[in-house]
Amino acid sequence: RLFSGSLPILPLQDYYNEITEEEQPESSAVQIPEHLIDPIDLRLFLDPVVLPTSGRTVSKHTIVNNKWRDPFSREYIENRRLIPNVDKRNEVTNWLDATTVKHFRAVTSSNNLQPLLRLIPYVLDKECEVSLKAQNLILEFFKKLFSMPAPASGKEASSPPSILASQA
Repeated sequence: RLFSGSLPILPLQDYYNEITEEEQPESSAVQIPEHLIDPIDLRLFLDPVVLPTSGRTVSKHTIVNNKWRDPFSREYIENRRLIPNVDKRNEVTNWLDATTVKHFRAVTSSNNLQPLLRLIPYVLDKECEVSLKAQNLILEFFKKLFSMPAPASGKEASSPPSILASQA
């Protein structure tokens, strides 16, 4: 999916799968619980399904990437036989709800623009409540960033906010 024909809308799970420990502010280090990690690709579940042949849960893209074979039993699986794991999806959603707002608050309070800009493609989804909360946090950050005091009398403010100057 694309946002206004330009930016891709990425699943929020991908953000947590791709950030490295060095990129995380100390106050917001995120540890993904093991029970929410796909056993094959070792990433946060995205569209979890139960395999009818082995009974294990994996992300649907794992099956597609395995040419529709169960990675545990190597048996062929038809798409219609995959069972959506609604409980696991709800667990991931609840974890994202609890973690995202806390993590985004830490990122926006760090006064570093780079990690914040990296978040934007992950929070463009208008249908995801967590994304909407994150959008509000980012908006608050930018309002705070650009709420500069009025220029002194007769002088025009020519320097950017300190946070932008440090990013240049």
